[in-house]
Amino acid sequence: MTNRFDKIATEWDNKPSRVDLANKFCAKVLSLTNLNQTKIALDYGTGTGLILQRIQPYVSRIFGFDNSEEMLKVLQQKIDANNLANVEIKKHDIDKEIVGKGEFDLIVSNMTLHHIKDTQQFFEKCFEALRPEGELVIGDLITEDSTFHDPPNLGIFHLGFCSDDIMELMQKAGFIDVSVEIYHTIKKEDKEYPLFSAYGKHP
Repeated sequence: MTNRFDKIATEWDNKPSRVDLANKFCAKVLSLTNLNQTKIALDYGTGTGLILQRIQPYVSRIFGFDNSEEMLKVLQQKIDANNLANVEIKKHDIDKEIVGKGEFDLIVSNMTLHHIKDTQQFFEKCFEALRPEGELVIGDLITEDSTFHDPPNLGIFHLGFCSDDIMELMQKAGFIDVSVEIYHTIKKEDKEYPLFSAYGKHP
């Protein structure tokens, strides 16, 4: 997974559909959460920061974790160019490292979950990283037929997810007020790929 994203990091933002998706997901995040300048957020799987940049103005501090060093280099250039003093980024391996311990008021992650092999562990680590009443918002694909990604499909462990399975994973991790809904559809050639947003709250 890392090598695949390292190779396309400098071109990632050039695709208008990715920018459009970031706008739509962030609009969904803002509609589901109550952000303010006292809160600390994390964008997990931040990549070049398309989500992070859009959440950054609404919070006190925001962190970006990713396992692609080249993606993070592109994001660091944006941070420097825009003098984003409240942003911190880190290379992170979800399989080997904790996300945090009661450090965040909000965790967002868009189109990253299908690249994570152990999804239950991911939700458990996010739960551990949130403060009481902290919120998690995930965006990803509803189960698809393997045609969404252009080959080679490196680092793809899940062909999307069933809404009921996501709810079960989140509830098992300890989240309350869990909800999953379709919020957008990506169209590629003659196919449509629904995307879900999943919300959960730390008690």
